[in-house]
Formats: sequence, structure tokens, C-alpha cells
Amino acid sequence: MGRRSIQGVKDANLQGRFASLEHPWFSHLWYTPEAEELCELPGVFVTCFSFCCFGGSRVKWTALVHNIPEVHRALHKPDCPGHRGLLPYECHDEDGTLTFDTASEAEYPWQWCQAYARGLKAQLKLLNPSPSACILDEEGAIMSALRSSTRGFQNPRLASEAARKIMEVLGSMTPGKEKEHLKLMLRHVCLRGTDIKLMSTAESGSQSVMCPYPAFKWAWKVRLSFAWRQEQHINVLEVSAFLVEFRRRTRQIHQLGTRFFNIADSQVMFHCLSKGRSSSPRLNRLLWRVNALSLMGDVLPVHLWTISKWNFADKPSRRFET
Repeated sequence: MGRRSIQGVKDANLQGRFASLEHPWFSHLWYTPEAEELCELPGVFVTCFSFCCFGGSRVKWTALVHNIPEVHRALHKPDCPGHRGLLPYECHDEDGTLTFDTASEAEYPWQWCQAYARGLKAQLKLLNPSPSACILDEEGAIMSALRSSTRGFQNPRLASEAARKIMEVLGSMTPGKEKEHLKLMLRHVCLRGTDIKLMSTAESGSQSVMCPYPAFKWAWKVRLSFAWRQEQHINVLEVSAFLVEFRRRTRQIHQLGTRFFNIADSQVMFHCLSKGRSSSPRLNRLLWRVNALSLMGDVLPVHLWTISKWNFADKPSRRFET
């Protein structure tokens, strides 16, 4: 694993890309021939620091081998001045189970993350032209999110087509004109009138692909977050969560006789809620309740699909995981 990581930094450096490898300062990894060869390459920096210098609660000397000069300037602190109130490393016995303080130091301190980000931002600003000032930078970030989301977008061509469609949608999202954007989305409603499929344009014989809605552009708030009383299949739980929210809406008089957008990151949930039925008996029982509420309250949910990275509800849904 260490050799593969070292080789990844070498390859990135040869190709002119940024890369970094972080590991404990006193690790045997740095004494391997591969690591010594990496550290001697032109343009490669060996940055040394202790996390206590960046808000960490314990002394933890770390090495960061990379090819980003501004990151080296932001993080390199080979001489720690010493900090008061630091915690020691201990082993604890909790009901017969041993726990180690080293496990609590696995997460990077937030101050260190901010310093790393500032260094990387400063390095990007030195590039000419700056990618952060170009709209292609946003499209590149979208491409990266798509490629790491579902298996279908592992195909670079399909991911590129989806990214172009998403950029078109982003062009219609102007602050202060939210209603105009939602009206535009309603023009994509399918014949059933309950779902919106953002499809990329098939060109030169290529297939069209359903694109995720860029839900990350909206400002979201948590309204409901609760723990499940019993285990169920993830598809059942997701539709159940929608049913709980749908009930909450139909209890409000001003919501009756309206349409609203529902953004889901599960294609199973997206399709079964759009159709109002499923081949699964368990899902069908929930869908009957959803359909009954829709008829009684004259409330029509219009469904949009997005990827989990862009779904604000994904994190609150994991709040009660053990």
C-alpha cells in the first residue's frame, strides 16, 4: 500500500499534477528506498509538523511529502514551541475492552485542514490562467463528483455529457429568480406529471443519460431527523422517510392543493414514487399510503433525482448511526 501511494505521488509529479502523501514522521515508510527516492526528486517537499501546532490535543509529529510549494510554506513547522494543556497517550479499559487514545487522533484537526486549504488556494492563484477563475473549474468539480457517484458515470463520455447538462441547469439558477428556475424545471416533467428527468442530449449516436439535479446550489435546513425503531431494507426506509415528510406537509392547510419538489438520491425511490407502484410488496404498502395522501390532500410531489454527495438529507439521515 505504501509503495502504491509513493508511486502515485511520483506519477502525479511527472504529469504536472498536485499530490501529497501524509504519514507519521517516525514511520519506517520514510526509510524505504522508494520513499528516499521520492523525497530526492526535484520539486518535491518534505513538510514536517506536529498537529498540536494546528489545534490538536496531543503531540503527533507528521510528515507530508508533496509537490505544492505554498502548502510547504503554510504547514512546515519543524520546531514546535510547546503548548500547554496537551493530553498524554493512554490506554483505557472500558468494560473489558481496551481503547487507545491514538484512535481519537485519526481525524485531522480543523485548523490544519484550513491551513492546508489556504496553501493550496494560494498555489492555485499563482497558476496562469487561474483555474479558480474559470467556469471549467466548476465543471471539473462536477465531473469529479459524477465519476465517484455511480457506476454508470465511470464512463468518461457519459459523465461529460451529464456535466454539460448540469451546467445548463446551473445557468438558470440565479439568486432572486428561484421561482423562474422552478417553472423551468416543470417544463421537463414527464407525461405522468410526477417526475422530472434531466436527460443529456444524445449526439453522434451516443446514448442519452439521466443527469442528477444540482441540489447543492440550494440552501437547505433540517426539519426532521429521527432514529428508526427497527431495521429494514434501505429502499423501505427511504420511502418511509418520504411518507413521514409527506404526512407533515398534508397536515398544513396552506400546503393542500399544491405541488412540491422532492429530491431523492435513490433511483429506486425516484422511480417507484414516480410510478406510484413497485414490484416489491413492502414498498407497495407504503406507496398505497403515499397515493392516498396525494389524493385526499390534492398534493402532488414532483420528484427529482440527484447523487448522494449533493443531497443535503444524506448527512442528517446518518446522525443516529451506531
